[in-house]
Amino acid sequence: MSKKRNIIIVVVGVLLIASFFFFRNGDDDLEYVVVGREDITREIFETGTVKKGEVLSVSFSESGKVDSVLVKEGDIIKKGDILASLDTEQLEIMKSEAEAVLESAEAGLESVLKGATKENIEVAKARVSSVETALSSAEENLENTISSTEESLKTAYIGVPYLLSTVHKDIKEVKEGVDDVVDRNFTGFYFSETYSVRDSRTAIRKSETEIEGYKEMITKEEVSFSEKDDGLLAVENELRTVVRELDNILDVSENSSFYEERISSDDIDDLRSFRTTANSSLSSVISLRQSIASTKTEVNSLLTLAEAEVSSLEKSLTEAEKALEQVRSGASAEDVIIQEAVIKQAEASISRLEKRIEEASLTSPVDGLLSVAHLKEKETATAGVPAFSIIPEEEFQIEVYIYEGDVSEVRIGNEANISLVAFPDEEFQGEVISINPIGEIIDGVVYYKTIISFSDYPEKTMVNMTADVTILTAKKEGSLTIPERVTFVESDKRYVNVINNEEIEKREVEVGMKGEGRVFEVLSGLNEGEKVLTNTLK
Repeated sequence: MSKKRNIIIVVVGVLLIASFFFFRNGDDDLEYVVVGREDITREIFETGTVKKGEVLSVSFSESGKVDSVLVKEGDIIKKGDILASLDTEQLEIMKSEAEAVLESAEAGLESVLKGATKENIEVAKARVSSVETALSSAEENLENTISSTEESLKTAYIGVPYLLSTVHKDIKEVKEGVDDVVDRNFTGFYFSETYSVRDSRTAIRKSETEIEGYKEMITKEEVSFSEKDDGLLAVENELRTVVRELDNILDVSENSSFYEERISSDDIDDLRSFRTTANSSLSSVISLRQSIASTKTEVNSLLTLAEAEVSSLEKSLTEAEKALEQVRSGASAEDVIIQEAVIKQAEASISRLEKRIEEASLTSPVDGLLSVAHLKEKETATAGVPAFSIIPEEEFQIEVYIYEGDVSEVRIGNEANISLVAFPDEEFQGEVISINPIGEIIDGVVYYKTIISFSDYPEKTMVNMTADVTILTAKKEGSLTIPERVTFVESDKRYVNVINNEEIEKREVEVGMKGEGRVFEVLSGLNEGEKVLTNTLK
């Protein structure tokens, strides 16, 4: 027993000595990164094509009443010229209210730091009142936005009944025409091609019946927007079936060794005409669905902004009321943190409103000629709907299609680096000047056509040359940064292990923008020069 005990003592001693030297040697034995400052960027990479300069359509980023139009058709305009402005009275009011909230919050922080007085309590009360006023205004704006979005959606669907009636009428005529052609040419013969054509005719008949049913359902007033969407998608699928089956009938008619010499050229022409009609109907339905999807994206964006404003002010009101109670009952270190959080919220709200006010002025993205003015003063502009058409001065542009998952990060004015395959050793500068709000379905995926200016191209640039484009969507200079790999998440909070006085301290951090190279911007929790352990021990 004594021998075993001695062995245990020796082992424990060895472990203690190892631990001592491990922590005694400190940083030399640990892998870490030093928190520092650097520029963070976020980029999107796409391959595009050189195109001749085409007419650009520019639009407002949000809907509103047009306050002024500063240009007319035929004007020569310069990049950055203001074309028109929306009425920003409501936004200015909301900004003033947010500034009042900020001023009150700063006064509240000062009161907390000094200690409660009668004046402090009055200031806290005034802040609660100010936030309540701002919240009331934001709630009214939300109600107006909800009403506006409902009207926009109704407008988006207004053409559905007419389009479906037209589509059904055309497909019914196609069905009847196919019946005639099949009855004349595909009876009495029992070849595999005969059965194939008859099956195609049966499929077309079924699709016509289905389209009629969806037409009747969709045009009812009590049917929801969601049900209309499902119905339109079903109609699109039935039209694809019609086109596919017409292709089969045509293939048999033109390429079958038995039928190609027996079917008249008139019947062949009729079948081709039927296919053209079906294709046209299909394109119309696809275009309508894309237009509706675009409108929904626009109205949801407006609704999200309005809801976020209300939510932010509700939080501010809660904090203001809590601050009032705390001023009355005495302040603590936690109170200071709460007041600082309220100030941050107010500053963020002001920043959002300033951006919306700035975007209420529509500027030209290029030098050129204003060819069409689609809006007049006092009219209502709809987000994403063309307000002006401009013929650019540049001879060439780059056309790229951006995946729907990335397009929300791209903005008019984003810088772009361009490399042409034909000129591999050169790099050119560009700028995003147009984003089509209506997506295009390519191989089942939605993309948005984006145009990039391209002014310093070489003399031998030609249309349809391939261009590799890097769009800079965000940049922050001199930010405090850490690699993503040194962080870990627990209970929805992000942590790092900091080497502090030869000990490892688990610390919560708040991160912001994520940049290229998987780097995080550090908002709080770390200071420049601190050492963060690279292995994420929890």
